[in-house]
Amino acid sequence: MRNTGYSTIIDAILFLAMVSMCAVILNAGMAGEERQRAMADASLRSTASATLASMEASKADYFEYNILGDRINGMAEKCGIDPGAWLYRETARAVLGRGSRHKPIMEIAAEDVACQFTLHYEGRTLKLNPLTGEYDIKTRELVSGFLMERLDRLYGFNFTLRWVPFSGVPLEGAISCGKSVPEGAAAFSAYVTMPYRTKVCAGSIESAIASDLCTMENATWEYKQDSSVIKLRENIRKSLDGCLNNTSRLIVKEFLGDTIYRIIPAGDVGNPLALLATFSDNDTVRADPLGASESFNVEDTLCRLIILRSSGSLDRLADNIADGVDGGTMDIKGERDCVLRWMSSLYEPSRARATLSIWVTANA
Repeated sequence: MRNTGYSTIIDAILFLAMVSMCAVILNAGMAGEERQRAMADASLRSTASATLASMEASKADYFEYNILGDRINGMAEKCGIDPGAWLYRETARAVLGRGSRHKPIMEIAAEDVACQFTLHYEGRTLKLNPLTGEYDIKTRELVSGFLMERLDRLYGFNFTLRWVPFSGVPLEGAISCGKSVPEGAAAFSAYVTMPYRTKVCAGSIESAIASDLCTMENATWEYKQDSSVIKLRENIRKSLDGCLNNTSRLIVKEFLGDTIYRIIPAGDVGNPLALLATFSDNDTVRADPLGASESFNVEDTLCRLIILRSSGSLDRLADNIADGVDGGTMDIKGERDCVLRWMSSLYEPSRARATLSIWVTANA
């Protein structure tokens, strides 16, 4: 019995030792596999980063498109022009053709994105600028062609450039090319400077919401008299509603005034409808000034969307300010600075986000 018990103990010890050795071997193999995966991912991210940087530096020798290029033939027919005529095609190219020489690929993409103004509203997608159809197509072709030349055929890719001037509001400009991104793809993102400069700053926002800030300051003084935190939070929230209303009106007015609400007179050489009408034999054809549709108030819609999408964040901001005042960590100047920082963050028209995802294809 003693020998049997001793043998059983030895067998158990040997078994545990073998299990431990297997665990060590498997762990080393798994660790090696993890390292290889991490190195491969880092390599792909490095490639994506370098490729995005090359889009900033590499220039297209020549890039051309027609304004209204995707609609021009139908417009020509309405003006009594045969869209199949050689003279029409060459004339349209001379009149409506646009192009650039030796411009960086990323700059061309950014300029395209900056003039699209696509609004997703009530289940619909509204493109507020009808002139960029062919521009968008040509830009995607240019970017896709550049990436296919730059990247090895063993790689799949997806590139997106997205511009959202109002934080959280579904008004955007975007281009995307490449395949759907599979699970495990490596991605690198960078901010791209947009061809848009805003005059809105903390000072102009402060001027627009001055009365609302004063109301908030009065609420703070009242709290010091009656010490009611609940009343303080309610008053701050009401003041923030006024701040948001006035800020949204300020930023939306500037944005639209510099873009789609900017009227091009009918006789202006930049009005493509006027230029097309000059080639018509029909004297009744006229080109009205280009402007936004009166049946859809873009300004009011954007302001409503900013207010709607900011409601939850505004609740948290009111709580933070009230807690700061109640805890003695925030004075009136701190309140004002906090509100101005938050309101300023709503509007970022000067940058877009570019993302390049790459992965090794199945035939690699």
